[in-house]
Amino acid sequence: LGQCKGSVFPYAGMIALPCGLLSGLLKWMADDDGTVYFEVLNINTLKGHSAYGAFTGLLGFLIVFKTRQAYSRFWKGCSAAHGMRTQWFLAASTVCAYSRSKVPSMQSEKSIQFQETLIRLMSMLHAVSLAELEEITKDAPDSDCIDAFGFGLIDPDGIDEATLSHVSACPMKVELLLLWIVNLIVESVKAGIVEVPDPVLSRIYGAIETGMSHFCDAVRITEIPFPFPYAQACDVLLVVHWVVTPIVSPQFC
Repeated sequence: LGQCKGSVFPYAGMIALPCGLLSGLLKWMADDDGTVYFEVLNINTLKGHSAYGAFTGLLGFLIVFKTRQAYSRFWKGCSAAHGMRTQWFLAASTVCAYSRSKVPSMQSEKSIQFQETLIRLMSMLHAVSLAELEEITKDAPDSDCIDAFGFGLIDPDGIDEATLSHVSACPMKVELLLLWIVNLIVESVKAGIVEVPDPVLSRIYGAIETGMSHFCDAVRITEIPFPFPYAQACDVLLVVHWVVTPIVSPQFC
């Protein structure tokens, strides 16, 4: 309950504290009927609270709608990121299972090489997917600022330097790795390294496609922000409400 990390209360408190102090000062200066007269400005504080109540109700409706949309976007983004990982893991595990020989000691060198290459590429695919999602939210001048690029990969030393350099220089890393993975599976099936029934192979391709669809959904949610006109209107109304509240609040005490 008292945790500060990730809490909105410290930030909200810095905004609410000046408003509360100003309300207390105006209440101390107010007459018995709750109004304050400023001789210098020759004005009185607002009388009656009907307009203020209606304004607060309208603002509350706008904030609730914005909060609900923000939570919906957050939940859809999390679901897309986890769905991406799940689908790619299922595709990789299914392919590896069918590439194994009935007798483990009789597994060919090509089959083992295929499994290792597939797992390395899948591991790199997931890492660069998370990195691209993180890069959208950061104004990073270079890749060193992206935390996802520091994630541990499965046996990255097994990939040659030319391949790693090509991936690093490519602006569309996810699409490139996905193309390599699909080509690897297709070539291995044609060469007889992986003997997968057609219905199962179709499901494997479907899982890879679904994972990519989840990734595109996550990119869309991350890249397209909440509509600026709506957010701007809410912020302006919040500022107006912050200014009006200390003036009106002495009537209620």
